[in-house]
Amino acid sequence: MELTPEEARLISTLREIDRGNPLGIDAFTEAGILPTLQKIAAGQAAEGARRYQLFIEQSRGQAFIDLREAQREKFPANDPRPAV
Repeated sequence: MELTPEEARLISTLREIDRGNPLGIDAFTEAGILPTLQKIAAGQAAEGARRYQLFIEQSRGQAFIDLREAQREKFPANDPRPAV
């Protein structure tokens, strides 16, 4: 399996933690941050699956599905629709 540029950049950044702090001063190490990142990724995986299932349920019976709308981030700052 080949890494995407984003995956390679993440791995490089994690390794930079240990290169920049080889003695692990104040517990800043790659090994120290990995459990936290794993929790974040696991939470995102579960939330992504939940949102996909919700999308499937809400899309049943619709003749047209706007994937651009479905795939855009749902944060107020990224919402191009006018405020109501």
